[in-house]
Amino acid sequence: QLDLSNNGVGAEGCQTLSAALGRLTALAQLDLSNNGVGAEGCQTLSAALGRLTALAQLDLSSNMLLLEGAQAVASSLVHLQLLASLNLGDNKMGFEGYTAIAQCLGQHPHLKDFWLEKFCLEEHSEAVTCVAW
Repeated sequence: QLDLSNNGVGAEGCQTLSAALGRLTALAQLDLSNNGVGAEGCQTLSAALGRLTALAQLDLSSNMLLLEGAQAVASSLVHLQLLASLNLGDNKMGFEGYTAIAQCLGQHPHLKDFWLEKFCLEEHSEAVTCVAW
């Protein structure tokens, strides 16, 4: 388990973290919530996250990932087949970003918990069924 929540990692720190994560292939829980990772940091972390094939819990909430960060996360999720819990709440990814994530999640049979708090679907109520799995 690695809990780096609320540490101000930021986009720059993601470069160092990405190198370290590459060596932690047995890591089961990773909490990077509230670190100001941003889209750039998430893009840096994307490849390293994809190598964490034992990861069961991932928390990237409150990091301002935006659409570009969501797309980077989506590309990593394909490799995380043991993922059981994913928290992406409060990231301002917008409907397109959450759609990119949701399209990957149908391939995750172990996923039990998925958080999207502070994401309003009112404007896209007709499309909600399209992204549900």
